[in-house]
Amino acid sequence: MLRIIIVDDEQLMVDGMVQMVDWNSKGAKVVGTAGNGDEALKLVACEKPDLIFTDIEMPGMNGLDFLEAIKPISPESMLFIFSAHTDFQYAKRALKLGVLDYLVKPVTVTMIEDALDRAMVQERKHERFAQQWSYESFSKTNHVAIKKALTFIAEYYGKDITIDYVAEHIGMNASYFSTLFKKEIGLSYIKYLTKYRMETARRLLLMGEKVIDVSEKVGYQSYRHFSETFKKQYQMLPSEMKTRGE
Repeated sequence: MLRIIIVDDEQLMVDGMVQMVDWNSKGAKVVGTAGNGDEALKLVACEKPDLIFTDIEMPGMNGLDFLEAIKPISPESMLFIFSAHTDFQYAKRALKLGVLDYLVKPVTVTMIEDALDRAMVQERKHERFAQQWSYESFSKTNHVAIKKALTFIAEYYGKDITIDYVAEHIGMNASYFSTLFKKEIGLSYIKYLTKYRMETARRLLLMGEKVIDVSEKVGYQSYRHFSETFKKQYQMLPSEMKTRGE
């Protein structure tokens, strides 16, 4: 079930969305609301929502600044924004932040339901990919600790997960874990993690996501490093792969 938060300083707007949309029938649940960007930041850090609806124009931190601020906190959250204005500069910046759509107020129930349908399609694509990778990797080993490590990688591949960090998570000496992982999976830990990240990046690019956003999502703070690694894996730049999906 998609976990949703709604951010808007217009309480009537928030109440209307919460009460009038049949969230459950869309496989979603509102886990929190906030009236401004500062409140919303705390909410996102606590809830790690799957989907965020936010207004642009709010007191203090505006919606776009809020979305930029949450990227390190909840990079996988899907984003929808709404505004009473169709300002090109707002829309341009929103797209750079990876927003799935820009909804113009007044926002209707149908608009929200359509947004949820699109979010569910996006979520299923990610789930199918994760399931495929899990099945292929899990089928290579019966070792409980390695299965636990694979599950951890699948969930946190976008973070800075060193081999020491993963080994500590599963309660194993890093040196022994390194040897065991390669024996069971057929790849060293770092090669497996890199392959996982690059395949995830490839699929996200083919789905239309921006190269800079994909780079961050799969754990690369350096765009240049990401591009070089991707080209080494697929013999083409990320931008070229993205063009294939358009």
